[in-house]
Amino acid sequence: MDQTELDKLIVALKSVFGARVKKARIDAGYTSQEKLAADATFDRGTIRDIERSFSGASFKTAVEISELTATPLAYLFPAYLLSQGNDERQVRIDSIRYALAQLDMEDIEMLGFVIDRLVEHRNRLRKNADK
Repeated sequence: MDQTELDKLIVALKSVFGARVKKARIDAGYTSQEKLAADATFDRGTIRDIERSFSGASFKTAVEISELTATPLAYLFPAYLLSQGNDERQVRIDSIRYALAQLDMEDIEMLGFVIDRLVEHRNRLRKNADK
């Protein structure tokens, strides 16, 4: 694995890890980053940076998040990213899921409109290609 591939893998891991930490936090009833930080040895800034994929987490922090949220480490670190044949499609899907989780309803409605237009365009292209 060259440096570029390694950098891409690290970005993907941070993105998926951040999204899964946020989901685990919310599913465990921590409605804010502050509430999780209050029970942890790390501060709100650490959890914020992890959830936004700005930084990774030390193994100690990852274990603590896992324990506080009752979430298996295996969930937080998806195996398909850690294997040699990582599934780039799944990485993209998880990144999109994370981005969508950050949107408010108005943004989601607009995105739905854009997706509808893209599907219509794709269908027109397919129809024209079949002629």
